[in-house]
Amino acid sequence: MPTGQALIVQSPFRDEALDDLFALEDELIAAVNAAGAGEFDGNEIGAGRLILYFYGNDCESILKAVRPALLANPITSSAQITLRFGPPGSVHRIEQL
Repeated sequence: MPTGQALIVQSPFRDEALDDLFALEDELIAAVNAAGAGEFDGNEIGAGRLILYFYGNDCESILKAVRPALLANPITSSAQITLRFGPPGSVHRIEQL
């Protein structure tokens, strides 16, 4: 598991939206890479939920890079965001998009 800071995005999800999810992931990866903010580490899908994982040195920078795409996409426009300020178990903050 990557260490450092993390941005974790959680949202309701319908399995039939997989093609839309893959397009969104491509957009998010491009945004994070363009900003040099961190990296996308993958997703978890199940029980009607989607979780996206991002890691880097500054979770606030990751959020700044991906927020526009998250807000613009119906899959994640009302997602819950967890900003974790260190390795697992560290101080974190939860926001609603």
